[in-house]
Amino acid sequence: MGISKRDNLVALLVITAFLFTSCTTLLPPARENMTNEERNTAKDQCIALNTVGGAVVGGVIGGLTGGGRGAIQGAIVGGTLAFALAWGKCIAYYFNVTSKQTAGYKETAKKIAYKPKKGALVKIDTATVAPSTVAPGKPVKFSAKYYVMDPEATKDLPVIESRTVIFYDKDGKANELGTTPEKRTIDPGTRTADGPCDMIEGMPDGRYKIIFEVSYKNLSDKREVNIVVKK
Repeated sequence: MGISKRDNLVALLVITAFLFTSCTTLLPPARENMTNEERNTAKDQCIALNTVGGAVVGGVIGGLTGGGRGAIQGAIVGGTLAFALAWGKCIAYYFNVTSKQTAGYKETAKKIAYKPKKGALVKIDTATVAPSTVAPGKPVKFSAKYYVMDPEATKDLPVIESRTVIFYDKDGKANELGTTPEKRTIDPGTRTADGPCDMIEGMPDGRYKIIFEVSYKNLSDKREVNIVVKK
């Protein structure tokens, strides 16, 4: 029995997915103290790997559904949407956010009227991006302030800060592009997390959402901010 064109396309899809997954794992882990050169190199490599992969996979899927013409259209659509998908997969490099304590336990407790009998507390006070409308290739500044309090612990609280990116397509469907969970060991009190996030050239116009979440023990709090990408 001969091998059909469909079988060849399926094989190509599997091989492509494997190759790009393997290449992506070779990228250096994102970290807060990366130099500009290290971060920019990682951005370029990550985006290149994921956008090329998106175009190839899009072409394969198009070929499965519509023959040669479908493959061409699939590659175009895959390549276009791949910029959004790639940015989501690479946001650990694009979010250059620094997290630091800005007030200790006592100062924070006084300011927010915290009582130890209330138990542990996780609260995001603010989360913003500026500007809220941005052209592809331009940066936005992310900024957030939050509190973590625990009456039974005075230091070394294990928390997770995460930023999840959602893209809404032309039909209004939400598509999760990626997330950046960052484990931190902090002292109780008030913290700020802020820094630039670069949008990439080629990102499709539309509405994006960043969900900022802070977790400690079995507690968490989240805030959502919207970004409109418009040429």
